[in-house]
Amino acid sequence: MTVATVSEIRRCSSCGTDMPPGETVCRTCTPRRKLSLIWRYVLEAAKIGAVISVFTALWPVGIWWLERNSYTRITVASVDPNHVILNIRNLGRKPSTLLTCRLLFDGLPGKEKTLDFSYAARQAGSSVIQAGTSPTISFTTFVPDAVPTSVRAKQYSDDQVEALLAGKSLTDVPMTLEIDVNESDDPGGSLWLFVALQQIDPGCRLYDFAQPRLFHMRSYHFAADRISVFIDGSIR
Repeated sequence: MTVATVSEIRRCSSCGTDMPPGETVCRTCTPRRKLSLIWRYVLEAAKIGAVISVFTALWPVGIWWLERNSYTRITVASVDPNHVILNIRNLGRKPSTLLTCRLLFDGLPGKEKTLDFSYAARQAGSSVIQAGTSPTISFTTFVPDAVPTSVRAKQYSDDQVEALLAGKSLTDVPMTLEIDVNESDDPGGSLWLFVALQQIDPGCRLYDFAQPRLFHMRSYHFAADRISVFIDGSIR
């Protein structure tokens, strides 16, 4: 006896109606399924577009927030035998104040050449950098007796500089120029914090650790040949 093969009846996955073998969606539902997929892609694209639109709208607000305070950058513009001339840029929207400046030979850690505002810079009141400006300010070395007492012991001696530079090309001698800058978001010292700590620490030894940041240190790295004229005229 021969057993006839009966084809398995398949049903549409969308509406449940009978279909010929080998198909998963009936002819009636196929256009709907395609339309549904297209609509899904449209919705996904709309979501992505909405995210991009929100990001685009918030970007200027974020930039405004990040630039609300002062932000000071420094570069060495030029030198002469007695001056290092810096370009100071305040990229923020509030003034900043330059405090102290120093030159460092990277090969002599712990020592420095403290610099002072030149006479012309002092006369012009150049320590305050207004928002959005990029003035050129000159610095010079202190007369030996005028070096601040707090950094006098850190100054390079002639022998130290000569030993460092002996037999070397200045292009192989790395240096750093540092400036302490009081940015507009530096809170400075606080009387209320001092008074509060005095209640638990009469000597106020904790104040040195707990006090807010007083300034930012901005630095610029370069090879010594960049200021060779100044090194020969004011440091050696």
